[in-house]
Amino acid sequence: MRPLPPTQANYKKSNVEKITESGTRIAAEGENLTKSATTLTVKATEFTEKASKLLDDVRDALGDLTSFFRKSGTGPKFPAIQTELNLFRETDPNYWRTDLNAKIGTKDGSVHFGLYDAFESNKINLQVGKYFDKNGSEYRMGIYGSKPGIGVDYRVTPRITLRGDLFNINAPRFDLRAGYDFGNGIVGFVGIDRVLNRNSATIGVGIRR
Repeated sequence: MRPLPPTQANYKKSNVEKITESGTRIAAEGENLTKSATTLTVKATEFTEKASKLLDDVRDALGDLTSFFRKSGTGPKFPAIQTELNLFRETDPNYWRTDLNAKIGTKDGSVHFGLYDAFESNKINLQVGKYFDKNGSEYRMGIYGSKPGIGVDYRVTPRITLRGDLFNINAPRFDLRAGYDFGNGIVGFVGIDRVLNRNSATIGVGIRR
């Protein structure tokens, strides 16, 4: 069998090296995700207890505010408020992120506001959502992570949702995740952050009230 010319041999070697590097990176991502899942399981109990108390406090504060408006007649009559506290484990970089958000329903959509990376960088979330189907799926526009952003919440089934967020004009970032409602206000997440860039896996758990 004739040996490959130097250029073809180098090209073949380069491809093998790239495949090997990709395989190593994927294996490392899987290992990191497994470790993160184990750690998340340990942290979930503590997080659930603290999150429940915090969300109760937030709802009480917002409830007092809306009650004031209703009684005084000095402002709009707010519908029910949904609060949510989520804990995410990002694998690249290895980082724990907490998001605290609230959602107020409107006639044909909702208003979303809160903090991205709460208790750390405290970036602002403020978006207006519009429903586009009878299941409550909606698209969102406004500020996400203190950057201009758009997003979609698609309800696949009553328990399963898909969420996508595209934000930051100067350095575009696209995050995609699926959520599963376990009931009793407990939600689980799995997804990919920085899609088409670093493709870092992420998992999470959330509390809704």
